[in-house]
Amino acid sequence: MASGSNSKRAATGRLKQLARELGLTTSGGLFRQPSAAGTVDGSNVTLELTQDRQAIGEGRVYMHGVPGYFGDQFGLRATDGVQRGEAQWGTAVRTTHDSLGCDITIVPSNEAPEERAGDRIVLTGDDAFDSAIKVQATDANRALALLDEEIRATLVAFYEAGSWAVIKDDEIQLASALPVRALAPHVRNAAKMSRVLGARSAELGA
Repeated sequence: MASGSNSKRAATGRLKQLARELGLTTSGGLFRQPSAAGTVDGSNVTLELTQDRQAIGEGRVYMHGVPGYFGDQFGLRATDGVQRGEAQWGTAVRTTHDSLGCDITIVPSNEAPEERAGDRIVLTGDDAFDSAIKVQATDANRALALLDEEIRATLVAFYEAGSWAVIKDDEIQLASALPVRALAPHVRNAAKMSRVLGARSAELGA
């Protein structure tokens, strides 16, 4: 197993490679952790070196069409129903958008809607959407207004493209345990998704 320093060095190299692939500006130095930031497809994107446990799934998860089960030795289920992997050096990838107007979490799910854990579950009445995507929000009316037919179809296409991401009120957190050239297209997809969500929120107003 690689030492902590070697793991950090490898993660730093991966962050810089991903930044180059996306055209982001890197920063950092002797006393600052490496990071990168910039604009991708109209959305702000940040990459940060982290040892935090990153989101990897919810229940039974699919990455690039390959099913896998994550037990306690691989991940822990947090209070928001999102499973997070072991702490190790990696890249935290985030795209940001204007606030969606409520505390909201959107993740892909393979659990039946009636079996989902967590508070504030929101169902849209669109069976195909509700069976594939889990939504939790503090304001159900606002969430339902955001999730019109076009946005629901866009979200389904986003997740079907293979990206595993957690969508929050003002950002998308992207799982980054992929090779750089495989991850970069997912970051671009997340940036587009942020732009679409921000525009929809702006249409609705405060």
